[in-house]
Amino acid sequence: MGISRSIIRMPSIVALLLAGVCVGLSTWSLISWGTPQVEHVLKVVVKEYDKHLPEITIQDGRASVARPQPYFAEMGKKGEAPIVVDTRHGHESDALDYLKDSKAGFVLSRESLFIKNDGQIRVIPLKGFPDMVLNSASLARYVETYAPRVMSAAAVLVVIYYLLAKTFQILIFALIPYGFSRSCPMPATYGQALKLTVVAMLVPVLANSLQDLVGLHVPWRFLIYFGVFLGALILATVDLVRSARSAQEPWTGITP
Repeated sequence: MGISRSIIRMPSIVALLLAGVCVGLSTWSLISWGTPQVEHVLKVVVKEYDKHLPEITIQDGRASVARPQPYFAEMGKKGEAPIVVDTRHGHESDALDYLKDSKAGFVLSRESLFIKNDGQIRVIPLKGFPDMVLNSASLARYVETYAPRVMSAAAVLVVIYYLLAKTFQILIFALIPYGFSRSCPMPATYGQALKLTVVAMLVPVLANSLQDLVGLHVPWRFLIYFGVFLGALILATVDLVRSARSAQEPWTGITP
């Protein structure tokens, strides 16, 4: 009896638990990798803010600084992604001029924040913003107060994302063993194909988790994941078809 035939005979609850393992390991991998990255970025922003940007005061939906303006932040290559502070009264329209020659950048005006990304400009009004003072000291306090809450909320969102993403992957990739088994006398049901797909998914998920555990990050990880997933599923499908053709008995596995 082929391994694949044994897999499709396993109880549905076991397949469901294995799918949960895939979601759990994927969530752990992303959080274990992403959390140090975010913490590092926040530390750099807090430490370097006063070196590159002026102290900004936002009060009653209006920004102001005590520096000569327009203020051009010295970050990155010149003109590549400008960061400009110009809160002078009557200079709101100057923001578009500061951004016209770049693909990305930020401009803080008296009443709005202009963000340009890939040539698209988004305007965020400061009206409704809480009164605050932005400098390295205040940012450190904000990070200490709000970062744990944000990270907890992000973790919940990651779980939801992987629940949806892994479910979608399983439903779509299950069409491979389901379709190829049509050539067998008694082809696999879609429920049996789902079980085979869940087990095949475990291979790249475990590989990714092992990489994160040892701190190894390979390039093109996203493509490698799907390549390994597809390869494992094809091998399992071939084993399923071969074992079914060589067997003289019909498939009688438990189906959902």
